[in-house]
Amino acid sequence: MLPLRNHAVFEGNARFYSTTDDAGDTSEALPNGDWATLNQFRDASANGLVKIDLDVDTAHPRYIDFALEHPSSVAPHCLGADGVGFMVFAGPPMKLSNPPAKQAGKPPATYANVRYAYTIDYPDDLLVAGREADNSDGVVFSAKSGKAQVAVWGRFNASEETAAKILRGEEELPCAGVRASYEVSKRDLVAFSCQTPKNEIVYEKMIIHGDTLVGVQFTYPVAEQAIWSPVVKQMAGSLRVE
Repeated sequence: MLPLRNHAVFEGNARFYSTTDDAGDTSEALPNGDWATLNQFRDASANGLVKIDLDVDTAHPRYIDFALEHPSSVAPHCLGADGVGFMVFAGPPMKLSNPPAKQAGKPPATYANVRYAYTIDYPDDLLVAGREADNSDGVVFSAKSGKAQVAVWGRFNASEETAAKILRGEEELPCAGVRASYEVSKRDLVAFSCQTPKNEIVYEKMIIHGDTLVGVQFTYPVAEQAIWSPVVKQMAGSLRVE
């Protein structure tokens, strides 16, 4: 593999299958804040599991996420046990379709957290930010109308948990034992969605940034899904860690 400058070269052949990710989904809030439609192509062989997430919103892909997991021990000096991965962005940024801020005719407000160095945009015509937590880890937003709540927070990954372990731990309490209908577990983010016994929808996204974890969780009644679904996309896509 050559260093990434203008191009990269990988030797070998692969027989790719599947057009959805591990959760059977084709859409995702990308780490750069865009929301895109992706296809994932996978090939499993003796050399490891190759995954390529490819932006299919345009004729020429603007986003590629490459990962090689569970590599063979043939080249131990080149690859570690965790494999290798990289992301490539190109072209103009993708735009959200009908984001709430545009519908309201005004730009979104921004909450910035100093302690964990993250920001998130939110529509202040729909949500009111509460007082920042005493430990300065985040804030809870309440709906001006309706019963929706949005919590955003940061914390340190002191025990160096894997993405899969973080996902299991985050799901347990808010989903109240109900199996998640949507799950994503990657090296730099986890996300899930479920419908609780209280007839509420819970969606959470957490970014893994070194030893820092930054998450946003949405909770709203199923009856208000048409209102909050575009807000979830906009806010989750705007979550950034410096």
